[in-house]
Amino acid sequence: MPSASCASREWPTRSNPASSRPRPITQAQADHWAPLDLVAALVQDELQRRQDRLLQRRMKLAGFRDLGKTLDTFDFDFNRKLDRRLVCDLAAGHFVDKQEAEAPR
Repeated sequence: MPSASCASREWPTRSNPASSRPRPITQAQADHWAPLDLVAALVQDELQRRQDRLLQRRMKLAGFRDLGKTLDTFDFDFNRKLDRRLVCDLAAGHFVDKQEAEAPR
């Protein structure tokens, strides 16, 4: 059952770029990590940063007008025929995970 909020998934935003996250090396120095653990964390961090940059480039190329808008701020009262629950279900993408051919009704 979907919640009343459509914010079930966190998306990278311009307000939280990858560069604002602390690098693993700082934590490794403080916690005295083993070298292999540090390398694994650095690789994972680099992969995450690359994924974030790729998403930012794709969003920029797509030319979305209002990047800050979400379904939580959408005015569903403007068009009362629009089914809020259906829109939130589609946004969550559960039908993709279940490999359903049709969207839920």
